[in-house]
Amino acid sequence: MLVTDDLMPGMGGTELADALHAIKPDAPVLVISGYAESHGINPALLRLAKPLRKDELAESLSQRRG
Repeated sequence: MLVTDDLMPGMGGTELADALHAIKPDAPVLVISGYAESHGINPALLRLAKPLRKDELAESLSQRRG
């Protein structure tokens, strides 16, 4: 499972997810963003907005693990 921020220096979360999926297509991904807009984020990726609530994060992680 990959949990990543959307905006990072050098490579964004969506690009990181794409790189992971190139070698492990079924890997679950959770992208966390501080922005309300989701432009540029693959709609197939689960996205959470910051600030996160603990229960919201726990639920999302549980869903992604299957």
